[in-house]
Amino acid sequence: MIRKGNNSWEIRTQEDNIYMPEFTVWEADGTQRRSYGGALTYGVWQYLVATYNGAATFLYRVTDDPFTIETLTTSSAMDGNIQTNTSPIVIADSSNGGTGKQIMSIDEVKIYNKVLSPAEIKKNYKHGLSKHS
Repeated sequence: MIRKGNNSWEIRTQEDNIYMPEFTVWEADGTQRRSYGGALTYGVWQYLVATYNGAATFLYRVTDDPFTIETLTTSSAMDGNIQTNTSPIVIADSSNGGTGKQIMSIDEVKIYNKVLSPAEIKKNYKHGLSKHS
């Protein structure tokens, strides 16, 4: 779905379950840390947030009625350094060279250089709701 080159970070669906989101970060030594879980609902607009705070990755799904920030998963501890590369960020491409299934639309991608707080996640979600009602 969205990735930074090969072996830096990516948000995608799992290869064996296209409804299961996954956020992967590679540490500087090549170790992978994954956050995944919480099946997506086909045909329903959903808001996913992936964060990395220097110690772990987090994958959230935000829902309304009632408003909830659901933690889908948290990775194991990390050493703080993400593997870097000079590759561009790619949106709407599978990480396996374009042969994977893509049955969803991606809308309003935002990438920040900081970890968003729950209040900031809520504000961004509420702002986007009016566009998808």
